[in-house]
Amino acid sequence: MREARTDTEKIIDKALYLSLLDMVADVKGNIIGDRIKCMKLAFLVEYPMFEKRIKGFNCVFFRYDRGPISKNIYSIWFDLEKAGYIRIRNKNSIELTEEGHELAHEFIHDVLDTDANRFFFDAMKEVSHKYGCLDSISSVVYDMEVFAIELNKRMKIKNVPKGITFTLALDDADARNAISVSRSWLETLAIALNPANKLSVDKGLDDLRNNRVIPHKKVWASV
Repeated sequence: MREARTDTEKIIDKALYLSLLDMVADVKGNIIGDRIKCMKLAFLVEYPMFEKRIKGFNCVFFRYDRGPISKNIYSIWFDLEKAGYIRIRNKNSIELTEEGHELAHEFIHDVLDTDANRFFFDAMKEVSHKYGCLDSISSVVYDMEVFAIELNKRMKIKNVPKGITFTLALDDADARNAISVSRSWLETLAIALNPANKLSVDKGLDDLRNNRVIPHKKVWASV
């Protein structure tokens, strides 16, 4: 187990998180809730899997002022907003965009809602249906009993000191089960979920639609 995530794990985390928001949007509406709630939703999905050594999310969560927090989720928010898949309203409330819904829907249909990944699909659906409509889920999370890694004992989150770790990224060798994502989907997500890559693709498509593409002969005429 480790704190640093691989590039592939970062891609999968973003896709899973966007899919989770989409599932919550199905029961809550496109405005999911504040960032505290949206942080804890990811924890409610990841922690039970981590305890069972099932490798889906790879985010590192630790105890902070308002319960479990992950710097990785902040990074995911930044990339998803920059790429146009979510909006963070008034620097707090998270809203899923139509483009975010479309990508999440495709990923859920092609990857999650399959026999290979049924466990992950069902776990995310359960959390979204159970907690998605609630304005706050802090009390639920604070009363959870977890294993505090540095303290080497189980205790309720509300009693865990700040800075104590709850989850880490699992190595493949340590995982009893892991999400299955095809190479073609990973390549698609590497472009779609990277703001710089997506911007380049969007610009290229816009240039093509508006006839701003430099003709082949003109390119080679200057060589």
